[in-house]
Amino acid sequence: MRTTICLVACIAGPLGLAFPAEGACTLEAAQSLIASGFTPEQIARICSALEPKQPAAAPAGPGDATAESRLSSGILEPDLGDDGIWKRFLSDGNYVLHNKGEVGSGFILLSSRPVAGWRTLSVMVRFTNEPVAQGLGGPALIYENGAAGGDLMIFTLQVDGSLAATRGTGRDFISVAARKDPTFAVSDWSFVELGLRRHDGEVELSVRGRPTGIAVPDSGGVGGSVGIATFGIGGFEFRDFAVDRDTPAPAEATTGQPGKGGS
Repeated sequence: MRTTICLVACIAGPLGLAFPAEGACTLEAAQSLIASGFTPEQIARICSALEPKQPAAAPAGPGDATAESRLSSGILEPDLGDDGIWKRFLSDGNYVLHNKGEVGSGFILLSSRPVAGWRTLSVMVRFTNEPVAQGLGGPALIYENGAAGGDLMIFTLQVDGSLAATRGTGRDFISVAARKDPTFAVSDWSFVELGLRRHDGEVELSVRGRPTGIAVPDSGGVGGSVGIATFGIGGFEFRDFAVDRDTPAPAEATTGQPGKGGS
């Protein structure tokens, strides 16, 4: 499934927050994020990533578009191009997502078909060595909750060690869990492993193989699409996206399809 670009204009709203003009965040959703410790600026940036639209086709950015991708083998295929906000290209086989100017934007890449019975998801990701805007911004692992077309569960790591689990319903982002732990901060610009593991009725986020204390209830079910995302300003390289299943599954097509919620 192709990536979706998420960007909307914001207007002043209740509580002094900036809300997307399309009404992507409700007041209740904003209050939930406040209760989880997010600042008004972070909430505005979260809300701004709610209304996806299909990115326009564009040539690949820097790097070799013909190089073999190291993103994954057969599950998640890179979408290359430049929509004016996110440049998407391959560099040494790594999938690079780069946004220099739009703080309140996000990019999502989902598998084109559901991935049933997954037990763990993981990806190697690197922050590029450049200034990162204040507020929510960073790479994420994502999956559709329960079955294809379900809510998106988004697990994000920020460079300062802030961690979050957020549920995207298609109209709202609802904070499920959030904490900051400096021991998970990224400072040497090397690749970091993000992981999700289903066990004991929960899905838990890990960083560098260490549990983070960020966990959400596991809905079970057939399972929907899985993938990666980025939010905020910065450059992020991905490689070695992997899925471990409870049982083997038939081969899955990975041709690009319109992104979820695209228009």
